Amino acid sequence: MSKKLTIYYDFDCGFCYKGCIFLKSILSLHDTTLSPIQSETKIHETSLKENSWIVEEPDTKRQFIRSSAFWRLIRASPFPFLYYISKIPGVIPLGDSIYTFVANHRPRTCKV
Repeated sequence: MSKKLTIYYDFDCGFCYKGCIFLKSILSLHDTTLSPIQSETKIHETSLKENSWIVEEPDTKRQFIRSSAFWRLIRASPFPFLYYISKIPGVIPLGDSIYTFVANHRPRTCKV
């Protein structure tokens, strides 16, 4: 499993940027790259279609969105055992619901 990842965040959203820096730091993802979603046309299109941030495995181009992106970061971290929490029924849908709520309230969350 590739540990080198790219996190694509919305350049216009302060919350998104700060959240990605926080996750990268707290999960010790030193080899992970942060990049604005707007830097690549296909990534930007996917983000708009899915209303989501994106975590990508650069080697395989496999992409993860919403809470699945978070769990992919967990798997790449020094704490991969936490990934098994995502296997508890209802965790992924709950995470996606929380993500969607925050994404749909971007005017407020982006000001952070």
